Amino acid sequence: MNAFLRTLLKKRLQSDNWPKLKVAKLVGVIMVIYNEIRANFLKVHHKHYDFGPHDLIKWCQGIIYYQKDPREENQEHFLTLCFEAFKLFGEKLTNESDLNKFKHILSSNFQRVYELTDVIQTIYNYFYVPLPHDSKSGSETTLSKLQINEWSAIVEKGRVQYEREGGHNLNIIITKDLLSLIASVAKTLNSHGGHVMMIGQSGIGRKVAVKIASALYSTKLVAPSSRKQSQLNSDLKYAFQQAGIEGEEVYLLLEDYILKGENILSLINTLLLSGEVPGLYNATELNSLVMGLGDQMSRANYEGSPIQFFIERIKQHLHLVACVDVDNEDLQNIFESCPGFIFHSTIIWKDKLSQESLASLPKMMIDRYNSDEKTFQIQQSNYFPNIFNIANTKLRNPRKYIQMINLYVSLYQEKMSGILSKQTKLQAGVRKLTEAKYLVSELKQKAAVQEERLAEKQKKANAALDMISNTMKNANVHKEQMESLKLKTEEENQQLIKRKKEIEEELSDVEPLIEEARTAVGKIRPESLSEIRSLRAPPEIIRDILEGVLRLMGIQDTSWNSMKNFLAKRGVKEDIRSFDATRINTDNRQAVERLMSMKSDSFNPVSAKRASVAAAPLAGWVSANVKYSHVLDKIKPLEKEQYKLKQNLNSAEAQLGELNADLSDVDATVAKLKAQLSSFTKEAAEIEVDLNKAQQTLATAEALVDKLNDEFERWQEQLKELSLEEGKLPVNCLVSSACITF
Repeated sequence: MNAFLRTLLKKRLQSDNWPKLKVAKLVGVIMVIYNEIRANFLKVHHKHYDFGPHDLIKWCQGIIYYQKDPREENQEHFLTLCFEAFKLFGEKLTNESDLNKFKHILSSNFQRVYELTDVIQTIYNYFYVPLPHDSKSGSETTLSKLQINEWSAIVEKGRVQYEREGGHNLNIIITKDLLSLIASVAKTLNSHGGHVMMIGQSGIGRKVAVKIASALYSTKLVAPSSRKQSQLNSDLKYAFQQAGIEGEEVYLLLEDYILKGENILSLINTLLLSGEVPGLYNATELNSLVMGLGDQMSRANYEGSPIQFFIERIKQHLHLVACVDVDNEDLQNIFESCPGFIFHSTIIWKDKLSQESLASLPKMMIDRYNSDEKTFQIQQSNYFPNIFNIANTKLRNPRKYIQMINLYVSLYQEKMSGILSKQTKLQAGVRKLTEAKYLVSELKQKAAVQEERLAEKQKKANAALDMISNTMKNANVHKEQMESLKLKTEEENQQLIKRKKEIEEELSDVEPLIEEARTAVGKIRPESLSEIRSLRAPPEIIRDILEGVLRLMGIQDTSWNSMKNFLAKRGVKEDIRSFDATRINTDNRQAVERLMSMKSDSFNPVSAKRASVAAAPLAGWVSANVKYSHVLDKIKPLEKEQYKLKQNLNSAEAQLGELNADLSDVDATVAKLKAQLSSFTKEAAEIEVDLNKAQQTLATAEALVDKLNDEFERWQEQLKELSLEEGKLPVNCLVSSACITF
């Protein structure tokens, strides 16, 4: 066996730096672990604790399908070996004590030989699963290493896909336990002829795991609903046809009530061992069914009979999934009557939620409720696991735990709604009485200021008379100012018109030249510019013209390399054409003028055109911009004077507008002041009447508040009691939900 395992592992490790001695050392560790597992977990304890050489070989073969992780190259093989051991041996164990013993066997041996102290903890942080897009019918899939959040996102997509494709709403919370269960199911059922038997309690998520896996990996899920032989045969035939004829992956889900009776168990055992069910088809049916497999046999180069090919495809594509309750009285009989479950399927014993899931489930379920917009939020409680752990063992199962959490939410919602309703009514009463007390205080203050208001109204009436007199005086002053400003505005406007005409006359001669030059530049073809740029040593005329262009545009470097770079710019033609002559520096213009004076022939249109088609428009552009710059310098004093006149004109018009507005407001202001004078006089007469009414209202309000003062104190006390009840609500609802559930 040692030699066989060394050969097997060497194939897996052949691409790595694993010499024979290193492989032999690893085989030695594997054999020690295997022998300790066999010595500690005996068949006499549990029927399915039947570990043999086939498990040892399966363990070593299993690591072939694990994808390497270069980030943890040193520990990669140890991690996959431990993970495979957990899936093969650990998930069969029935209690926490056996599982801890198994962990100790693994960790102690790896620590003893390889000094690895955290290998067990490390594998709990990852999942090795076949990715949905990598799962292909007819080929073994690679197990990819995923972190918890990555696998959780994939499972959530599977849940959505299952519900969208016609499955009912699963209404689940994705815990780490459920992620682990789905990962185990996916790993087994994505292997050729992989079968799984899940033993657990109600609510642990076995059927949910199968449903999500079927959606993730696009497989047919067949779940017989009756154990009647005729109906069961019909379901089996459908599953066989999908797997054997269509070549689809099929999950055949068998629940407790199906696995009853020796006949059915014998049928299932035969199916696990041989991939067929004797007597399911008569000869005519079977021959008719496999008649169409000829083409597929040819593609597969299969040399047997169509019936044998049909059976082989069933073995490959049909996956049995048995869900058995841990308290099923027939469990041992199922193992005895159907040993295929022990030797030809993966057994997953999961009858309890982990402490991590017990702690996280209430929070996740309550958070999901609170995620909707509610009048109030359900308060969290950390004591759900404590209550669950002290409940009656027979009643303590995951479904009951979930029921307790849901009941807690319902009770909290019901009780909190009642508390809020009472608080709303009491707060409304308290608020009304508080408002009444405030009203009494306000009435007292109003009564105290009535006499002050009389004096105030008289004072305001006198002030209104004074303001009427002052307003009329100011109006006359404003009229005189307006007349003076009007004359000044007319004079400055005439000067502004004169300066504007002078500027337009100066520009009228040169602007057509600029437009003509811009148009000519716009018509230059890109090929002409490229032709100039390609010259190694340009003619003197072209160099002079380009020097004029660069200097006017503010570029001081007039070397041929600079000129070529300038012509190579994207949009250079548009830059020249749209250049604003006001940006031309006087020194640059004078330099260009000297150049044009010294090299006048270079800027002659005929000479420029002879040198290059593009040079003539550029020469015209230089000449036009030099002239335009001269004119701009000439009209600068006129523009400054025009700008100053315009500012003065705007300022005068603004002042004129303000004065005009003030005069327009005089009549309205006087009318308003007269209305105020009349109002103040009238209000002074009404104050005494208002004072009498206020005193009567005050007396009535004080009597009412005194009468309801006892009721006010009682309502406040009830509000305090409701606040205390609200604070105790989480504990009370938790205890009530536990009592009702258990």
